Amino acid sequence: VAASTFDESALLPAGSATLIESVNLRAGPGIDHDAVVVIDAGTEVEATGEISGAYEKVRFGDSEGWVRSVYVDRGPEPEDDERRQAEIMAVAAEAGRPLVMSGAQVVSDAEIVLRSGPGSDQEKLAVVPINSDLTLTGKMEDGFLEAQFGDKTGWVAAGYLSQKQIPTDSPPNVPVLMYHSIQETGAEYQVTAAQLEEQLAWLAENGYESITSAELVAWMVYGIPLPEKPVMITIDDGNASDWVFLELLEQYGFEGVFSLPNYAQLTAGQIRTLDRAGEVCGHTVSHPNLSTMSYDEQLYEIAENKAFLESVLGNEITCFSYPFGAFDELTPYIVIEAGYLMAFDVAGGPQPLDRSMDRWHVYRINVNGYGTLDDFIASLSY
Repeated sequence: VAASTFDESALLPAGSATLIESVNLRAGPGIDHDAVVVIDAGTEVEATGEISGAYEKVRFGDSEGWVRSVYVDRGPEPEDDERRQAEIMAVAAEAGRPLVMSGAQVVSDAEIVLRSGPGSDQEKLAVVPINSDLTLTGKMEDGFLEAQFGDKTGWVAAGYLSQKQIPTDSPPNVPVLMYHSIQETGAEYQVTAAQLEEQLAWLAENGYESITSAELVAWMVYGIPLPEKPVMITIDDGNASDWVFLELLEQYGFEGVFSLPNYAQLTAGQIRTLDRAGEVCGHTVSHPNLSTMSYDEQLYEIAENKAFLESVLGNEITCFSYPFGAFDELTPYIVIEAGYLMAFDVAGGPQPLDRSMDRWHVYRINVNGYGTLDDFIASLSY
């Protein structure tokens, strides 16, 4: 969701916060303003909630000034799920489209349960097979939609439904870019900072707007419009250079989607900052080849990683990336069982935005450090 869509101040609550890096407290919001004092990493400050661009105002002792928002950690935010729902609602309202339309036709993207009420603890009325047609009644509560399935009316989890008809104003595809790390030299799974900056500058100059997996799910389920030229920028493995990715993405007005294993080279505060600045996805506990593992082994890797990240973030995560792009016939069902709403492959080209899209195998484009800018541009539409 573009930052301009929302009242950003609502996303930055006032209160106690911790600085996760040493920063300059500046007299104004920008590097062109004088530094008042240097504040060490780990210092507690009072966040005012006031923001301007990439900066927010904080109080430190008797001083008040501005620091870059990415360095301000408020700790886990239990209200994040409500905040994200509010973001989706705001986009829908701006577009003049209600989230849930009575009579809307939808399709199940997984085998789901039709229940007597809005909750997983409610009585089971029927099992809805994958690719089944349902009709919405227009009611929504606690992440569940009331729907008609055959001769029964009940409640189903909203996250596993998609529109039956794709909006006619949808772009033809979305390039989902896959990065891994920033290094001094380019290689198959690493780029230089200069290459990344050149690519981001080109995307910005040519009208691309970044989206997250949550926005892609919202498009699939509710028909919430995507930008005219969407791009998703994903970064895998939780390398220390994720922080450089974040700063460059912010510089060019983009969000990142960061897939993290348990061993990510990031602090808890940094992980929370990545999620607030974009989105955090699961990537297993130890980054194994899932296709060689048993059901129980896969479930542990996928579900335990999700639980770990959610314990750090204080909110649910809904996207997953297959390590090495490897999976067997059971893996997507385990991803669904763990509670994810979308999963990413490692190849495939630009993802078509039509009914052929498989939300458990979303295509991606590997961005390596061997190619030129022209090669990068060509990869967006091949």
